[in-house]
Amino acid sequence: MPPLIFRKGLDLKEAVADQLAADYHSTLVDEVKAADYTYRSGRLAVHLAREFGFCYGVDRAVDYAYQARSRFAERRVFLTGEIIHNPHVNDKLRAAGVRFLSDAELKAITKALAEANHARFRITSQPDDGTLVEVAFPATRVLVQ
Repeated sequence: MPPLIFRKGLDLKEAVADQLAADYHSTLVDEVKAADYTYRSGRLAVHLAREFGFCYGVDRAVDYAYQARSRFAERRVFLTGEIIHNPHVNDKLRAAGVRFLSDAELKAITKALAEANHARFRITSQPDDGTLVEVAFPATRVLVQ
């Protein structure tokens, strides 16, 4: 049986679009855009960039995470680490049941599973830099037939 691989999402983009919009839409941003991308209060003026938001890769990764949660609602969904340096987004994903292998409570079990499969495993984490999880399986180790 060939492995199940999804390279272009899970065909649920439309199904999760409303949830993504609800989680990340801002009426304040809409108001600032309508006012020529400028918010004024007294002597304070805040200018909003005309192009802003998630980059394409992050936008797609967040979309795919929501699609995975929707498609596999009855199963556990794990990501190797946080996909964006934005606590609001990561907390939304956690609240939806998405787990991050880089979270403290999962690091030990992740390391044990990788070592049991003869993989090289390393986690590095730095404040303001994020967490990197590296797992490299030997070329002779076949995980999926």
